[in-house]
Amino acid sequence: MSPPGDLHGVHLSVGKHRLFIRYGGCSDEPAQPPIVLIHGLVLSSRVLLPTMRHLARRHFVIAPDLPGCGASPHPASPMTIEELADTLGQLLHRIGRPCVVLANSFGSLIAVEAAIRHSPWIHRLVIAGPSLPPVRFGLPEIALRWVGTAVREPLSIAPLALSELWYTGLDQAAAHVKMSRRYPLRSRLHAVRAPTLVIRGTRDLLAPRQWSADIATATPAGQLIEVKAAHALPYEIPELLTRMIESG
Repeated sequence: MSPPGDLHGVHLSVGKHRLFIRYGGCSDEPAQPPIVLIHGLVLSSRVLLPTMRHLARRHFVIAPDLPGCGASPHPASPMTIEELADTLGQLLHRIGRPCVVLANSFGSLIAVEAAIRHSPWIHRLVIAGPSLPPVRFGLPEIALRWVGTAVREPLSIAPLALSELWYTGLDQAAAHVKMSRRYPLRSRLHAVRAPTLVIRGTRDLLAPRQWSADIATATPAGQLIEVKAAHALPYEIPELLTRMIESG
């Protein structure tokens, strides 16, 4: 038997899609819900590994590479947020227990939509590094804010992000940026029933403080916590993020 904290990878069919999924940790703790982690735009579960390793010491963790990202094959065309949410819902159904869903950036839109469409399977929602505000910024300003935030991230994330972008491709990346700007997050949040924790980095230029506060106040039992970090919180502050999740 693998010791707690060990992680593994496998390709599984989830609905219509073949996904690469990382998993591991303590599966014999019935009192603790599994934790499912969802990565952000163009990235993969690799960026979640630091937090996964910490959480896996006491929890069972699962993190898929979304279709067209990481080691998961590309779909015929970029999937919508709703389609990605249904794929997440099918994965949650396969796990068979209500889960804590921890999502970063673009992944938080998928998690919110899944929390509405597949609510019985989501015990709690943790948004660690919110997404962009919809339509608020033009593309030039988004690019400037992305660069401004990227230089505040750990240097080691840069080669990882570039290699992931190379695989995902600019077409899917551009399509998902457009979808994120059009997704009516604020109005959708009112339909979320799961308790929601929003964690924002004070050095994050992509998710302004007021926008992050709006996300928290729009959800039931919503809470906003700010930490000294940038945007890729599961990569940047795994120990602190783990403590915050476990203390909630």
